Amino acid sequence: MSLASNYFLGAVSFERKPMKRLLLIFALFAFSSASYASNFRCHGYDNGNPIGSYVKVSADSKDEAYSKAMAKFKKIGTYVASVRCEYH
Repeated sequence: MSLASNYFLGAVSFERKPMKRLLLIFALFAFSSASYASNFRCHGYDNGNPIGSYVKVSADSKDEAYSKAMAKFKKIGTYVASVRCEYH
């Protein structure tokens, strides 16, 4: 049998399939674990009244989005008493 016929019958490529599977599983795991962070749109409030526009943050939870939004409003120099974040 020639090398070409072995390849088409799967004899040559069979040895590399387990490695390809492992690499594929690793790549899928790496991409899926990095995609848990969600995007939130957070509005700032003072005395119950909305202030200006909103900020976008990426966080794993609503509590983390709240903390990041408060820090972001402080960084841009906008005073807010509270923040309400919604998944977007």
